[in-house]
Amino acid sequence: MRCYVDGDAHDFPVEDESGACCPKHGVTLLWRGDPITAADADRESVVALEALSAGPDGPCSVVCRSALVTDLADVHALCRLPECACPCHVPRPAAVRGAG
Repeated sequence: MRCYVDGDAHDFPVEDESGACCPKHGVTLLWRGDPITAADADRESVVALEALSAGPDGPCSVVCRSALVTDLADVHALCRLPECACPCHVPRPAAVRGAG
């Protein structure tokens, strides 16, 4: 698994059966089920998005597990619905993206 904070891609230095931690960026991820992989998407074993209920942060927060996705670029598009409230899909001004 990799950490992608601020465009810096590197492996999480601390990873165990309960989650992963990146002390450099202060990011902790707890495992919730098995990660979705590109192979899962190819085999169509990913649950249909319409069948999932809205999460606390918006209609797609249950589905959008981009930090758990092994092949991020191949699978992340699965949850890109127009009403998605996931922070990774919200358009941000260039000034905010470049801020550290």
